[in-house]
Amino acid sequence: MTETQIILIVVALAVIGFFFLRSKHEESSVKRQLHNNALDEERVDVLMNDKDDDDFDDDDLEKNEPSTGSKGSPLPQEEPPIYSELEKERNDAVEEAQREMNPTETIGYAGVAEPVFDYGVQWVLDMSSIGTKGFNFGALDALYRDLTAISSDLPVEIWTRSKKDGLYYPFKYCPNESSRVVVGITMANRTATMNELIASQYLQVMEQMAAYNGTDVRPSMDMKTMLENASKVSKFVKYYDSMFEILIVSKTEAPISVELLERVAEDSGFVKNSEGRGRWEYRFDPAEKEPVLVLANHGEPDGTVHFTFDIPNANLVRGDLKQFFQMANHLANHLNAAWVDCERRPIDAGGALILQDEVTAKLEKMAIAGVRGGSTRARLIFSREA
Repeated sequence: MTETQIILIVVALAVIGFFFLRSKHEESSVKRQLHNNALDEERVDVLMNDKDDDDFDDDDLEKNEPSTGSKGSPLPQEEPPIYSELEKERNDAVEEAQREMNPTETIGYAGVAEPVFDYGVQWVLDMSSIGTKGFNFGALDALYRDLTAISSDLPVEIWTRSKKDGLYYPFKYCPNESSRVVVGITMANRTATMNELIASQYLQVMEQMAAYNGTDVRPSMDMKTMLENASKVSKFVKYYDSMFEILIVSKTEAPISVELLERVAEDSGFVKNSEGRGRWEYRFDPAEKEPVLVLANHGEPDGTVHFTFDIPNANLVRGDLKQFFQMANHLANHLNAAWVDCERRPIDAGGALILQDEVTAKLEKMAIAGVRGGSTRARLIFSREA
């Protein structure tokens, strides 16, 4: 055997030995990894286990608290705790808003396929999100505050389409991000009329939010047409805006005391006005902003009570006028008083019928002109505040 062959055999044995040792090392490494994996599978993930919520107690919570550093401060986490706090604040705000909007309803609101706006008396502005980015609750709440800050007199409605179910909700009820926002602004009512300055402010607020979300605002009509319609609505309101009043006066020389009036009014279903003393309001529907019946004490020496009936907001089919006369008789009996007209002449059955005919004629004329008494349209344009 030559020297060269011997060298080749030695080299071959060295190479074989190297690969043999390497394979043994890898085999040992794999065994250690399998052993570690088996230990990991035995560990319990508290967030992913099947334990019922009722079985999760304080001990579980303590065992899974985040680790702390030497100074006792929590170590950084993937999701900052402030996120959960903000979400809780948002949910609390939604529930509070729901209670404010209608305290007689339980929490929750059923979405609708399409919001209903009265394009004859409302200027409607809408915008839709583009792509995956939607309108979150914080942005909508800021939008609502900015819009209502422009005018305290013109009612504003905001409806949003949920990205989750595609239904529309009043923005405070929307359960998640919205893909579309629709705003309806009453063009004129008893207190105010939309002008170019106010309209521009509404449009600017909407356009700012649209620009931030990379979209645009689509108005239901251009500015010029809207202002012309606002003027027409305002003239209509001024023409048909009417109320009639009767007086309830004491039958004796003793005046009707405010304390007695307050007690009788509240027992009869009237609600004291929050703005001040001496006014009580009656709403046939708690959702109505404007009361149909109003009691007021103007501080006259004999304690005269002024009982007012709001004609445009009254619904004759519902029996509002009949209820007015019944209530007048009820109040007079409990106040030891009589009801008279504004010239203090007693109103008999014939006089009541005359009043009823006059009110009916006014409401029929208003209905022919396009507004039915007590309707949603009437509530919008014969409102006094937003």
